[in-house]
Amino acid sequence: AWALAVRDEGAEIITGGGDSLISVWHDCTATDEAAEQEAKQQTILQ
Repeated sequence: AWALAVRDEGAEIITGGGDSLISVWHDCTATDEAAEQEAKQQTILQ
C-alpha cells in the first residue's frame, strides 16, 4: 500500500509506503531556475 498527499499548492508532496517510511518532497524548480538565471547574468556582466 502507498499514500500521496499534496500541500502548499503543489510545492510539497508527501509520500508513504508499505515500508512505513514517510518522505516529504519539496519542489525546488523555481529556486533552481532563479539561481541559473543569476549565474547567466553574472557571466554576461563580467
